[in-house]
Amino acid sequence: MVTNGQGNWKKIWYDGKERWVFGGSGYASIKVVNPTRSNPSSSSSSSSLTPILSSSTTRGITRALRDMTNPVDSGTSSVLLKKGDHGEKVKDLQKRLASVGYSISADGIFGSQTENALKRFQRAMGVEMTGKFGPTTRKALEEAERLLRSKQKGSGIAYERGRKLGSIRTVYIDGKPVKIETALAYMRMAEAAAQSGINLRLNSGFRTYGKQKALYHAYLSGRGNLAAPPGYSNHQNGLAVDIDIPNNSVYQWLKKNAWRYGFKRTVPNESWHWEYRP
Repeated sequence: MVTNGQGNWKKIWYDGKERWVFGGSGYASIKVVNPTRSNPSSSSSSSSLTPILSSSTTRGITRALRDMTNPVDSGTSSVLLKKGDHGEKVKDLQKRLASVGYSISADGIFGSQTENALKRFQRAMGVEMTGKFGPTTRKALEEAERLLRSKQKGSGIAYERGRKLGSIRTVYIDGKPVKIETALAYMRMAEAAAQSGINLRLNSGFRTYGKQKALYHAYLSGRGNLAAPPGYSNHQNGLAVDIDIPNNSVYQWLKKNAWRYGFKRTVPNESWHWEYRP
C-alpha cells in the first residue's frame, strides 16, 4: 500500500474477487503497510487479503514511482508560459530549446510545435511532461545548457526501418556522437552513476549510414559482431548507445537505475546495448 502526504491511499489488494489500484497523483512520500491488514489505521488483520503483483501492476507501480520522483510545474501560479501565449518571452524560450537540440522555429507563438518540443525536453530532463514552462522546467533548461556548453556539436541523417527520417543534431560524449535528446538523459544518468562511484563511458552512439554499412559488412564477413543492415539499426535513429561494461558493478548499477533516466536494455545477449525509450 502506498500513500501520499494528504492521506489518500493507493491500494493493491486481492480478496479472491477483485483487484484494485487507486489513488491520486503527486505523491510526497511512500509508506509500506503490512499487506495482511485491511486498514492501515487498524491493528486488526485479515488473512483473506493478500497482495498481488501481476506484470501489468508491476509496470504501473514502476511508472508511478518514476512519476513521484519527477519534479513538475503545476498550478497556474507556477506557469510562466503555456500554449496560446505569444511574444518575446515565447521567442526566447523557442531559441533556447533550439540551442539544446530541439528543432523549432522562433516565431514567438506558443503553439503545438513548441508544446511538443517542450514535452520532449521535459521527458529527457526528468521533469513531468506538462508542456508548460514554469520554474522547474526553467531550472532544467539551465541544467541542459550547462551540460551541453562544453560539448562538441554535430549533426547527421537519421534512419529507421530503412527509411530516412531527416537531420538530427548531436553532441560528442567520450568521442562518440549522440543525439542531443538521448545525450541529455545519458549525461544525467552518468552524473548520478559517478555519485555512486560508477564511471560510465560510451563505446558507440549515433551511427551514420556509412558507419553502419561498414559494421554490417564486417559482420557478414565474420570479422565483426552482430550488426543490423544499414538503415535498420537503432543507433541510426539516435536512440541506442553502447555503454562500456568493464565489470559487473557497472552492469548492476545500470540494471537497477537506468530506467529512471529512460534507458532500457533491449538486446538480451548484449549487456552493453541500451536504448532511450522513456
